Amino acid sequence: MSTPAILRVPAIPGAPYEIEFRCRFETEDEAFRTIPFLQPSLTHTVTWTDAYYGVDVFERGEVLRFSSVIEGDDVRFYLSWKGVDLGAFANLRQEWSEEATDGVAHSEVLAAFANEHGPCARSEIVPALEGAGHHYFMSYAGRSLTGRYELLGINTKLMHCDTLRWPLLVEFEKLAASEDEAHRFEDDLLELCRKYDLEANLVQEEPGTLLYESVFGTRPRFLGAGGEPG
Repeated sequence: MSTPAILRVPAIPGAPYEIEFRCRFETEDEAFRTIPFLQPSLTHTVTWTDAYYGVDVFERGEVLRFSSVIEGDDVRFYLSWKGVDLGAFANLRQEWSEEATDGVAHSEVLAAFANEHGPCARSEIVPALEGAGHHYFMSYAGRSLTGRYELLGINTKLMHCDTLRWPLLVEFEKLAASEDEAHRFEDDLLELCRKYDLEANLVQEEPGTLLYESVFGTRPRFLGAGGEPG
């Protein structure tokens, strides 16, 4: 089976770009020894849940997700979409995230996927997605340390999730306003990877892909399904 062609018409055309890569480690100490700036950069601890909707959307290489993030006593909810991966080294996607803690006054995500522009209460978001045929199909939860390393202009994350094949992942992320800028930032992240000799630790699969493999025992269609995950 051939891999489907990349869909070039995004659901939300004006969405900014997220560029990221991640590495696996056995322990936090190993990660901190390997990447000296990582531990000082991590300033927040959050727990989170991600629920995925629309398996057909996911299998064509996009993401439709409803999430919760808890930091201390603060609980926030987000509705988000990610476009197809356009990256070579890093994952490079358009991403649109909407805070939905108190509902949404207007939602680009619901407009694109459920023909629902809002306003929409938080309790109405999932019914709107599922009413449009984008049903829940998988979820996971974890704990992350997050922060930013200003010297390189990157967001940093150390993520724990026992559901995944690699339960401890370190992620580096940059955000861009255009695809051209995103590809320049991808080059910056490749340079970072090489500077700290991270090639042997690289994990090509995004966490959502690792979750899909854990739940369904196969690769999603956009990667060319048909075999057990490696």
